[in-house]
Amino acid sequence: MGSTFNLGPDVIYNDYNLAAIPSADYVEALLGTSISTLQMMADYKVNSLSDPKLEQPSSANNYNAGKIIYVNGNAKIDSSVFPGGPTKQFGTSAVPTILIVKGDLDMSANFDFYGIIIANNVVGASGTSIVTGSVITNNVNNVSGNLTLAADPSLSIKLGNLVKRTTISNSWRDWE
Repeated sequence: MGSTFNLGPDVIYNDYNLAAIPSADYVEALLGTSISTLQMMADYKVNSLSDPKLEQPSSANNYNAGKIIYVNGNAKIDSSVFPGGPTKQFGTSAVPTILIVKGDLDMSANFDFYGIIIANNVVGASGTSIVTGSVITNNVNNVSGNLTLAADPSLSIKLGNLVKRTTISNSWRDWE
């Protein structure tokens, strides 16, 4: 096979219960806000991840920590995003990032990501990448190389600093 897809014990692949939930409802339940609200709150609204408006990696290779990035269309994480050098990183464990891709996401670079990636489809993943947090997508295709998805429960608390959470109407019931 030559490639690995490290789901881990906390990931359920093809969960039929979650598949029945519309993705917009799932995102709102997870983050307490809709994708359209996240789009309005975004620190960066760009057409590609190589857009010069985005902060360039610092000397520590940290890319847009604590930011909400909205890509209007397809996005590719490749050498045009991270020209040269070692593995780069989106966010940190202390200051995570939210990346929203309206279209398809192709991840073909070595990178570490801390936070949440929301994309219509993940159409490729090659290289060696670690996503600590969540990937929310409708479909995953063409995964080769080593993509590792790792959970970090403390990230959800830290992501609360990026979005204003509210209670979803009728989401709590007391049973007698």
